[in-house]
Amino acid sequence: MFSTAIPAPCAPQSRSARRLSALLALGFLAGCGGGDAPAPPAPKVNQAPTVTSGSSVSVVENVAGSIYQATGSDPEGSPLSFSISGGADAARFSITSGGQLSFVTPPNFDRPADIDDNNIYQVEIAASDGQDRGTLFLTVTVSNSKEGVSTRRVGTSFVNPAAASPVNDTIVLVAEKNGAIYSFNPQNGGKQLLFQIPSVSGHGVLAVLARPDFAATGRFFVMYTNNGFLVVNEYLRNPAGPTVPNNFGPLLQVEAPQYSGGGWLGFAPDGNLLIATGDAGGYGDPSGSAQNDSSRLGKLIRGSPNPDPFAGATANFYVLNTVAKGLHRPVGGFVYPGGLLIEDRGQSIADEVNLFSIGTNGANFGWPFKEGMQLIQGNPPANLLDPVISYGRPGGVPVLGTVGGAVAGNGVASIGGHYVFADRSGAIFSLPTATLQNGITLTLSAVERRTADFAPDSGLIDEPVAVVADSAGRVYLLDADGEIFRVDAG
Repeated sequence: MFSTAIPAPCAPQSRSARRLSALLALGFLAGCGGGDAPAPPAPKVNQAPTVTSGSSVSVVENVAGSIYQATGSDPEGSPLSFSISGGADAARFSITSGGQLSFVTPPNFDRPADIDDNNIYQVEIAASDGQDRGTLFLTVTVSNSKEGVSTRRVGTSFVNPAAASPVNDTIVLVAEKNGAIYSFNPQNGGKQLLFQIPSVSGHGVLAVLARPDFAATGRFFVMYTNNGFLVVNEYLRNPAGPTVPNNFGPLLQVEAPQYSGGGWLGFAPDGNLLIATGDAGGYGDPSGSAQNDSSRLGKLIRGSPNPDPFAGATANFYVLNTVAKGLHRPVGGFVYPGGLLIEDRGQSIADEVNLFSIGTNGANFGWPFKEGMQLIQGNPPANLLDPVISYGRPGGVPVLGTVGGAVAGNGVASIGGHYVFADRSGAIFSLPTATLQNGITLTLSAVERRTADFAPDSGLIDEPVAVVADSAGRVYLLDADGEIFRVDAG
């Protein structure tokens, strides 16, 4: 017969035993009867939030204020705070804790500030729940606004156009390289041949300039090369009908069988004629013509009306005085209240825009000692005039040579008071004339590239040869393939 022993109940605990029991919650000891206590629950691990808004956004230039709203989610439902955590263009942006992203400075499509200069900005956005964070790489693309610029093709079918001189809304003189001089009406596209200069050779026609009284007198000037000479001649309307050359002979005629090219004609505010000539030619101007005070080549010359034109053996209606030297190949100029902006194409290193104070004498633009800001040969004299714009040509690529230039009037607000110029690749640039002053040389990084703004309604500005403006500041562009474009408010 079996018997079953019944265990005795637990004995009452002493005071020290009761203190020991308090440790059971820590899992160090088992209760009466033995065994392990259950483990406490594992601490809860926080999960990182996620940025849920899109990874790209497009905006139009000049935008101010918020351009993007960042959003996110947190697995625990914690509130999120946003910040900029990186990206190549992080310094260009600011963001609120609520996720509103803005440019620090409104973006300018014509002068991009992103790391690649391509108007595509990169920034990293972070969302934080106070413990962890999630990030998003955002791409911001800035698109162009034409900013009121409307470029319209007003003429076609010119053959190798070389120069233009606007008179008014209905008259623009256009010169072809072969010596044909036309009066062109930009309102209806009509053109009339005024004169065909005979025996034009070499570089051909280089510049044309209508006198302010052209509408009444038909008087204009042309610079061209002919049988080894550089010539400036005046033409006028014959009372009997056709235009004829001034029968007193050329205003300027200089022997230049290897002429470098280039040339410009303009009027100073006092009515004096301004003539810019290139040097005698050859690599580095070996004859030294641009620095030779006895030569008319490589110079800026003032032509003043002669008070006694018949005093000499032959009639001479202008007195010519050299007022500046050191030009290589002038390819445009414009007189405005701040002075004369004269564009000079370099040989291989840099083109430049020089600012000349009209009424002064003795300025030296530096050729052939330097191009742009770079010294290239010899021991230059003191007090060379530095350019106000230097346009470097990487690798000496000649197609990128500049073409200048004109100061736009206030008809188009976004370019009013700007100096507008181009290069032979079709790029168009502008910058406020207020930024141009002697003693400060700007490079293209300081210039707005306005090519997209000047895209025409038809045709293509792909090889500009002249940028000019009429007395009201309306800008015209002449293209090598025979097209003429006018810039209006749009």
